[in-house]
Amino acid sequence: MRFCSSALEFRNIRGIPTILFQHNVESVIAKRHIEQAGNILMKIFWWLQWKKDVRFETKACKAFGTVIAVSDKDKETFQRLYHLDNVVTIPTGVDIEYFHPHVDIPVEENRLVFCGSLDWLPNEDAVVFF
Repeated sequence: MRFCSSALEFRNIRGIPTILFQHNVESVIAKRHIEQAGNILMKIFWWLQWKKDVRFETKACKAFGTVIAVSDKDKETFQRLYHLDNVVTIPTGVDIEYFHPHVDIPVEENRLVFCGSLDWLPNEDAVVFF
């Protein structure tokens, strides 16, 4: 299980409001790995992971009063895949109007800064893609 481990600590809580923050739809990530896998062994590995993710994510999301998604697309995916009616969106991102340089810095064309952990496969895939 690669995600949602905090959900395990709250499985049996009853009588108080609970919220599960889902920064991803993990089963969708596993599904993408199935599609991109280069050999049959990796396809089998990711298919097994996808099955586990679907089973756990369904159960975990339904055990909480509210599920928070970070985008409308993720919210729609949770609703479609897991038939949830308890999902709200709180988008993540940066307010570039508020957070802007206070000095004039020349823009360099074709430059990219990646600020993410490289021990997580989707981030590694992004860096390799770029």
